[in-house]
Parts: sequence; structure tokens; C-alpha cells
Amino acid sequence: NLNYLKFELQGEVAVITLNRPKVNGLTPSLVKELRETVHHCRYANNIRCVVITAEGSFFFRRRRHQNDA
Repeated sequence: NLNYLKFELQGEVAVITLNRPKVNGLTPSLVKELRETVHHCRYANNIRCVVITAEGSFFFRRRRHQNDA
């Protein structure tokens, strides 16, 4: 049950799409879903490659941290 990602299997290629189109913000919920989905792909015998892509204009965006230059 994915809320922030789309998952598609194209032969032996898994395509994971970040699906928060405005800026694909990396929220804890999205990161958790991504981690779980990649973990699934890692141990699936029928997946040989994983492509991570995104909806919208940004691949992803995160909040600026105070230690950023």
C-alpha cells in the first residue's frame, strides 16, 4: 500500500516513482516507503534493476538544514 510512490514492474526492471509532484518533498513517510520498496526489490528474485524517477518538475526537495553552505 503506497501513498507517496508508484511501483511498476517492467520485465526484470522495477520502476519506483516519487509521487508528490509539487516538489517531491522527502518526508519521513516518503523515505520509509522508499526504504521498504527498495528492500523488497533487493530480495526479489525477479528484479535485476531498479530505476528511481519522479513526477513533476523536481526529482526531490528537502528542507534546508542550518549546516548547509
